[in-house]
Order: sequence, then C-alpha cells, then structure tokens
Amino acid sequence: MLFRSVRSMEFAREILRGETGGDPKVVLLASLLHEVGVADEARRRGDTEEVHAVRRILEEASVHWSVIDRVCRLVGCQHTIDGLDTPEAKAAWDADSLAGLFTGEEFPDVGRIRDLIEKRFKTKTGKEIAHREMEKRNM
Repeated sequence: MLFRSVRSMEFAREILRGETGGDPKVVLLASLLHEVGVADEARRRGDTEEVHAVRRILEEASVHWSVIDRVCRLVGCQHTIDGLDTPEAKAAWDADSLAGLFTGEEFPDVGRIRDLIEKRFKTKTGKEIAHREMEKRNM
C-alpha cells in the first residue's frame, strides 16, 4: 500500500504540472494519504475509517482546517468521484487510477486499460500519462 500511495502522489505531481486550477497541497496530501487506515480489502467498504485516520494525521501536523476538510472530502470519495467536479478531485482521481493500473507486475489486458483510460480518466494530462505508461510497457 505504501508504494502505491507514493506512486499516486508522484502521478498527482505530474498531473498538476499539466493541469490548471486546484490546490496542489490538497491533491498531493490526498494522493499520499488515501490508503491510510486500510488494513485489508474487506475494510475498503467503509471509507469513514480512512477519513478519520487522515484527519487525525493532518490535525497532529497542524495543517489548516480548510485544507484538512478538502483532503478528507477527496479521501472519502476515492472509490467514486460522483458529486466532486473540482480540479483537485479530478487530479487525485486520475493519480489513484494511474497508480492502480501501473503499480505492480501484473496488468489488465490492453483493451481493458484503453477502455478505462477513455471512460474513467478525468484530466487530459492523466490520459496522456496513461498512454505513456502503456508505451513504456510495450502495451
């Protein structure tokens, strides 16, 4: 999980360089911390544990409450972006999607990845990165 979170943050940083709008601090924190509190796949059904854990970490780090609230909103919606149409949400969503697709040794079939890129990705930069990552893997 840690490696995927770091990869998500790296992808988020790259997406932010290509997109306008949104607070980079919010996107980077959400991308790095979105897996906090998840011990196993079964616990992923309830995002409230993740949100509480992230809120505690950020409060202990004396992060401003408005940043904490926005980060927690993104973490709480990491499995569905419905209702969040902000530049921050789109960047964090794409970063997590990229980390999910391109972290590890096994990858879904090429047709499925291409379909996910067109249907799931929300930013132009995220789509460009996904296509680049596919080329790097000769997909």
